[in-house]
Amino acid sequence: ESEEALSMKFRTEVANLFNVLATPAVVFAEMCGNPRYRVPVLFTLISSLIVGYFMIPAAEQILRGIYMHSFGQENADGAISSMMKVYFILGILTQTFMIFARWVLFAVILYYITRLYVPKSCLNGKQIFSLVAYSEIIFIAMSVLTVLIIYARGLEKIESSEDMVVFKGVDYLFDMRKNNVQLAAVLSSINIFSLWYILVVSVGLRIL
Repeated sequence: ESEEALSMKFRTEVANLFNVLATPAVVFAEMCGNPRYRVPVLFTLISSLIVGYFMIPAAEQILRGIYMHSFGQENADGAISSMMKVYFILGILTQTFMIFARWVLFAVILYYITRLYVPKSCLNGKQIFSLVAYSEIIFIAMSVLTVLIIYARGLEKIESSEDMVVFKGVDYLFDMRKNNVQLAAVLSSINIFSLWYILVVSVGLRIL
C-alpha cells in the first residue's frame, strides 16, 4: 500500500475512536473488510498513563488522612510520597495488563459463542478482537469523566475510596454490601457504561 493510503487508514482509525461512541454501527460496518486494533491499543496505553497520573493526588488524599492520624504530618508525607511512586509504576502496569488480558479473554469467549450459535459464521479472531478493542473506548471515556468530576468537586472532599467511584453500580440500589459481599462486588460493575458497552458489542457482532 502507498504511504498516502496508510496515512488515510490511520486517520480513519483515529476518527473511529470517537465515532464508536456515537455511531458504532457505521464504525463496525467500515471495519468489516479491514479489522484493526493498533490505534485502540495505543490509545489505551496512553490514556491509562494519563488517567493514572491524575488519579494519584486523589489516592493521596485517602492515604493522607489515614497516615496523619497514625504517624503525624511529616512522616505521613514521606510515606505517601514513596508509596505513590511504587503505585504509579506497578499500579499502571498491572491495570494495563489486566485491560489487555480482559480484551483477549472476552474476544475468545465471543469467538466461541459465535461458533456455537452460528456454526457457519465467517467471523475471525482479528475481527472480534478489533470489535472488543474499539468498544473499550467506552470505559476509557468513563475513566476520563471520573477524573474530571473528581477534580471539579475538589480533591479535599475525598475521604474514602468510595468517593473516587463517580458512576455507581447497581449494588448502590440495594443494601447488600454488608450481607452479601460477593454479589455486591458483581453488581458494582454494572453501571450505565457497562450496559452501553454490552449494547455496542452486540451491535458490532450483528454487523460483523
